[in-house]
Amino acid sequence: MSLLVVMVTLTIMLLAIAGMFHANNRTLEIVGNLGFKRNATSVGDIGVEVARAWLLTRTPTQLTATDATAGYFPVWTVGFDPTKYDWDTAGNSVLASADDGTGNAVSYVIHRMCSTAGSLSATGQECVWGNSSTGGSKTQNQNAQGAIKTPFYRITARVLGPRSTLSYIQVMVY
Repeated sequence: MSLLVVMVTLTIMLLAIAGMFHANNRTLEIVGNLGFKRNATSVGDIGVEVARAWLLTRTPTQLTATDATAGYFPVWTVGFDPTKYDWDTAGNSVLASADDGTGNAVSYVIHRMCSTAGSLSATGQECVWGNSSTGGSKTQNQNAQGAIKTPFYRITARVLGPRSTLSYIQVMVY
């Protein structure tokens, strides 16, 4: 009788140990996935910096029209939702990095925060302005005295990584 009790106890202990190993492995998978997500979010800076560098090489006149090959659009898109945007169609975004060394692919798009394409001084043009002399912002299209004003640009980066990791980063620059 005691042999039977010992066998049942050993079986229960083995099942408990197997359950702990399974739970430990699941925890390691979750921690690994969180690490991939954090890495993908950090890597989004690559897209932001490539887009920012592209903006700095353009003249104000060049930024009045769409340049789809550069992922640039001179108008804010009301209701722009990066999770529903068609990132994979040619001319919709730019691939900033096919592989950052950790398996992440980074793409970006840029929107000028103005209501219409064309000149910043066009009739009816509404932009979100950055004031470089004070660092503040205004929603008017008149230049303030002594202030150098430029419209804001929204850079949206998407990162696709290992284990189906997906992350979006949005930054406003001027």
